[in-house]
Amino acid sequence: YYGSIALGTPPQPLEVIFDTGSADFWVASKGCDASCAGLDVFDSAASATYEADGKAFSINYIDGDAVHGARAYDTMTWAGLEVPHQAFAEIEGMGDFYVCGGEDGLLGLAFGSLSHLKAATPLENILPQLDAPIFAFHVPNGGDDDAGELTLGGVDPAKFRGNLTWVDLAPPHHRNRRDYWDVPLEGVTFGDLALPTDRSRAVVDTGTTLIV
Repeated sequence: YYGSIALGTPPQPLEVIFDTGSADFWVASKGCDASCAGLDVFDSAASATYEADGKAFSINYIDGDAVHGARAYDTMTWAGLEVPHQAFAEIEGMGDFYVCGGEDGLLGLAFGSLSHLKAATPLENILPQLDAPIFAFHVPNGGDDDAGELTLGGVDPAKFRGNLTWVDLAPPHHRNRRDYWDVPLEGVTFGDLALPTDRSRAVVDTGTTLIV
């Protein structure tokens, strides 16, 4: 699931994956190696609000993909809302990171404790501008022509029927620190086979098709 953001002044439009299973924000940079070929890249020299940091950044994802670069700061525009001095990583190499739709980066929506950037995430920074501390994904059942939707600050009532069901998050794993959007798993069945789920939990992750 990906969509549009902009970075810099004037804004440079980029397409990023919206990933609830991670917390870092990174984009392909103009200085990226051949692994970024074909992507729209961020040109820091063209932004009046860019601030270099130089702190090395790297992350390895659970599927084996990895990216590396350096931390920087700039103004981010997301859904018409502006976030100054947003931390992000300028990616210099993407290795075998797979982008199915030519996405130029990734915006993590998990809790900030997961961030390798060690800075406030875009979601944390944008929260004060939202009507409510809520974001919602509409996941379509159709093909590519049936676009999904990310709503910030509420839910779109046109996207569902009936009442919403709320599920409490599972208790934190580490010292009352939340990392993932994980919920108690109440049951898993395959046909007539019911699998044991005692004390199990599931991660709500828009960045994978797997059951985690």
